[in-house]
Amino acid sequence: MGQSDTKINTQMKGRYLPELFRSPFAQDQFNAPQRGIKNSFRLTDVTQFVVPLPPLAEQHRIVAKVDALMALCDQLEASLTTTATTRSKLLNALLHEALEPAADELEAAE
Repeated sequence: MGQSDTKINTQMKGRYLPELFRSPFAQDQFNAPQRGIKNSFRLTDVTQFVVPLPPLAEQHRIVAKVDALMALCDQLEASLTTTATTRSKLLNALLHEALEPAADELEAAE
Protein backbone atom coordinates (compact mmCIF):
# COMPACT_ATOMS: atom_id res chain seq x y z
CA MET A 1 0.00 0.00 0.00
CA GLY A 2 1.55 3.28 -1.09
CA GLN A 3 1.49 6.66 0.58
CA SER A 4 -1.25 7.93 -1.75
CA ASP A 5 -3.41 4.93 -0.77
CA THR A 6 -3.03 5.83 2.90
CA LYS A 7 -4.00 9.43 2.20
CA ILE A 8 -7.19 8.31 0.45
CA ASN A 9 -8.09 5.96 3.29
CA THR A 10 -7.77 8.70 5.92
CA GLN A 11 -9.89 11.09 3.82
CA MET A 12 -12.79 8.65 3.38
CA LYS A 13 -14.20 8.52 6.86
CA GLY A 14 -17.70 7.92 8.08
CA ARG A 15 -20.51 6.92 5.80
CA TYR A 16 -19.50 8.72 2.60
CA LEU A 17 -18.10 5.65 0.86
CA PRO A 18 -21.02 3.33 1.70
CA GLU A 19 -23.48 5.99 0.50
CA LEU A 20 -21.42 6.46 -2.66
CA PHE A 21 -21.58 2.71 -3.37
CA ARG A 22 -25.39 2.83 -3.11
CA SER A 23 -25.61 5.64 -5.67
CA PRO A 24 -26.65 5.09 -9.31
CA PHE A 25 -23.20 6.42 -10.30
CA ALA A 26 -21.46 3.54 -8.50
CA GLN A 27 -24.10 0.95 -9.42
CA ASP A 28 -23.55 1.71 -13.10
CA GLN A 29 -19.84 1.06 -12.60
CA PHE A 30 -20.52 -2.22 -10.76
CA ASN A 31 -22.85 -3.44 -13.48
CA ALA A 32 -20.85 -2.29 -16.52
CA PRO A 33 -18.07 -4.91 -16.52
CA GLN A 34 -20.38 -7.87 -15.91
CA ARG A 35 -19.94 -10.52 -18.52
CA GLY A 36 -20.89 -14.08 -19.24
CA ILE A 37 -23.77 -16.15 -18.00
CA LYS A 38 -23.12 -15.47 -14.32
CA ASN A 39 -22.77 -11.68 -14.76
CA SER A 40 -19.54 -11.67 -12.84
CA PHE A 41 -16.83 -9.08 -12.67
CA ARG A 42 -13.21 -9.62 -11.79
CA LEU A 43 -11.36 -8.21 -8.84
CA THR A 44 -9.22 -6.30 -11.33
CA ASP A 45 -12.39 -4.52 -12.53
CA VAL A 46 -12.48 -2.76 -9.15
CA THR A 47 -9.26 -0.96 -10.04
CA GLN A 48 -11.15 0.77 -12.87
CA PHE A 49 -13.82 2.26 -10.62
CA VAL A 50 -13.97 6.03 -10.45
CA VAL A 51 -14.46 7.25 -6.88
CA PRO A 52 -15.14 10.98 -6.59
CA LEU A 53 -13.41 12.17 -3.45
CA PRO A 54 -14.52 15.60 -2.30
CA PRO A 55 -12.90 17.24 0.72
CA LEU A 56 -13.80 15.68 4.06
CA ALA A 57 -16.13 18.57 5.00
CA GLU A 58 -18.05 18.05 1.74
CA GLN A 59 -18.29 14.31 2.44
CA HIS A 60 -19.88 15.12 5.81
CA ARG A 61 -22.28 17.56 4.11
CA ILE A 62 -23.28 14.91 1.56
CA VAL A 63 -23.93 12.32 4.27
CA ALA A 64 -25.94 14.88 6.30
CA LYS A 65 -28.04 15.66 3.20
CA VAL A 66 -28.65 11.95 2.58
CA ASP A 67 -29.70 11.56 6.24
CA ALA A 68 -32.09 14.52 5.95
CA LEU A 69 -33.63 13.15 2.77
CA MET A 70 -34.02 9.68 4.30
CA ALA A 71 -35.73 11.23 7.34
CA LEU A 72 -38.09 13.05 4.96
CA CYS A 73 -38.82 9.76 3.18
CA ASP A 74 -39.61 8.16 6.54
CA GLN A 75 -42.00 11.01 7.37
CA LEU A 76 -43.71 10.72 3.99
CA GLU A 77 -44.06 6.97 4.40
CA ALA A 78 -45.62 7.45 7.85
CA SER A 79 -47.95 10.07 6.41
CA LEU A 80 -49.05 7.72 3.63
CA THR A 81 -49.72 4.98 6.18
CA THR A 82 -51.80 7.36 8.29
CA THR A 83 -53.69 8.55 5.22
CA ALA A 84 -54.43 4.95 4.15
CA THR A 85 -55.70 4.11 7.65
CA THR A 86 -57.92 7.21 7.71
CA ARG A 87 -59.24 6.47 4.22
CA SER A 88 -60.10 2.90 5.27
CA LYS A 89 -61.93 4.11 8.39
CA LEU A 90 -63.88 6.68 6.37
CA LEU A 91 -64.84 4.08 3.78
CA ASN A 92 -66.04 1.70 6.50
CA ALA A 93 -68.05 4.46 8.15
CA LEU A 94 -69.58 5.45 4.82
CA LEU A 95 -70.51 1.87 3.98
CA HIS A 96 -71.96 1.36 7.45
CA GLU A 97 -74.00 4.55 7.13
CA ALA A 98 -75.17 3.62 3.64
CA LEU A 99 -76.15 0.06 4.54
CA GLU A 100 -77.52 0.70 8.04
CA PRO A 101 -80.82 2.28 6.85
CA ALA A 102 -81.43 -0.78 4.68
CA ALA A 103 -81.04 -3.00 7.74
CA ASP A 104 -83.48 -0.77 9.69
CA GLU A 105 -86.02 -1.02 6.83
CA LEU A 106 -85.75 -4.80 6.84
CA GLU A 107 -86.40 -4.93 10.57
CA ALA A 108 -89.42 -2.61 10.21
CA ALA A 109 -90.84 -4.74 7.39
CA GLU A 110 -90.70 -7.87 9.52
